[in-house]
Amino acid sequence: MRQRASLIVVAALRCVGVLAGCAASGGAAPAPSEEASAVPTAAPTPPDVFAQAAALEAAAEGLPVDPAAQSRADGWIDSLPMPEEAVASGDDPGTAPGLDAVSTDWWRAPMAFADGYWAVEGWTVADAHNWLAANVADGLVATSTMPMEHDPALTHGSIGHVPDLASLEGMAIEFAPSEDGIVVHAHAGAFGEATACPTPAPGEGLGGPGQG
Repeated sequence: MRQRASLIVVAALRCVGVLAGCAASGGAAPAPSEEASAVPTAAPTPPDVFAQAAALEAAAEGLPVDPAAQSRADGWIDSLPMPEEAVASGDDPGTAPGLDAVSTDWWRAPMAFADGYWAVEGWTVADAHNWLAANVADGLVATSTMPMEHDPALTHGSIGHVPDLASLEGMAIEFAPSEDGIVVHAHAGAFGEATACPTPAPGEGLGGPGQG
């Protein structure tokens, strides 16, 4: 990204040089009037944040993962409190179709990631939400602490465990019904030293993990 930015700056400087040369060949450029100089110039609007995020992700492909960031992501997964009856799985067990309706995209890149899955027999979506709102991974806080009412029509849910409520790293935790209960998917993302972030337009903000 730094190389690309420097190329843009060089190209811009070349264009300025060409324009200056054209002005010199046709005579001195007139000095700006006081009226013209008093006109305010609007600040440029940043590019669409989705396009920025996609560009950051593409630029991060193939880069080595920051070991410290990977250790933090793994640690969040390992420290997520789950009830004794929860059955852990390294991969998606494929028994909760509702998980396909929820996904997490990360604004920043490069990042380190880790995943964990658990199946909890007898749980509902509300049970999963309420447990994860009250039982949080080490060093993190839940993005929602309000209890959820039981509703058999609910097909999925999500909550975040984050370092602070404004953070764009942490864990997005998704859950959905299976035949016997609930499957929980925790997706952790941690920043490294080289992680960069899009710049939202004025008045816009970026949603953190588990916050939609």
